[in-house]
Amino acid sequence: MYIKRKIGMSALVSHPDKKSIEQQMEIFSSAGFESFFLSCGVTEKFAKISFWSKFAKNIGIDFEAVHAPSAFVDTVWDENASSQIYEDALDEIMGFCSDGEVSKLVLHVATQEHTNVTQKGLYFWKKWEDIAKKRGVKLCYENANTPKLFEAVASCADGYHGVCFDVGHQLCYTPEKDYADMFGDKILYTHIHDNLGDGRDLHFLPNDGVNDWDKYFLSLNKAGYTGTLNLELSCYHCEDYRNMAFDEFVKHSYKRLIDLIKN
Repeated sequence: MYIKRKIGMSALVSHPDKKSIEQQMEIFSSAGFESFFLSCGVTEKFAKISFWSKFAKNIGIDFEAVHAPSAFVDTVWDENASSQIYEDALDEIMGFCSDGEVSKLVLHVATQEHTNVTQKGLYFWKKWEDIAKKRGVKLCYENANTPKLFEAVASCADGYHGVCFDVGHQLCYTPEKDYADMFGDKILYTHIHDNLGDGRDLHFLPNDGVNDWDKYFLSLNKAGYTGTLNLELSCYHCEDYRNMAFDEFVKHSYKRLIDLIKN
């Protein structure tokens, strides 16, 4: 069953034609995308979030989400380490999102799976959920290469905060899992991309890898998810993508996703 959902696109930092964020938003909007996501490849420019938010409103595209940096995030789980550096970074980017009225902050809860689930870490995320809610920002925990920690935090997320379901990461890191089934009522956002199922996080266009897209969309439908379908792509691992003009690649990406969800 086809469900009408908003279609989104992530900022592209991997294409050889280096467009500014403003140019990218204009190209995305012209191609048909309704939503924009600021990926973690532009972390040095987060102070411009408010400016980009106003720019997006002026051209009619929704600046919906920002990806938080992951540097020092593992310290939040370590009982013997200070997490102050990460807290300061999280506080800053959350402030930028709040000021720019960007509603979703996507983040990884850790980078190392060998990190243990600790009370310190669970308390940390609960504390920052409370802070984020007061600022009008929803924390969207993304499934990645640390399933044990992701599942621990996602399971405790309240009704305001939730999950960014990354289907490419599920195929890449945890193919035995079905996070749409496990956390369906907590999914607030999606990352859509493909890979070869061999452990490499390639961020291909759907159907350029081996993902079972019928299964994926059936899972989302079953979960009742009606939010944005957001492409999170990379050109680093595909010469064909890099050989396309930027505008052409964006139009090609939009058509690929539209054809996929309507078939």
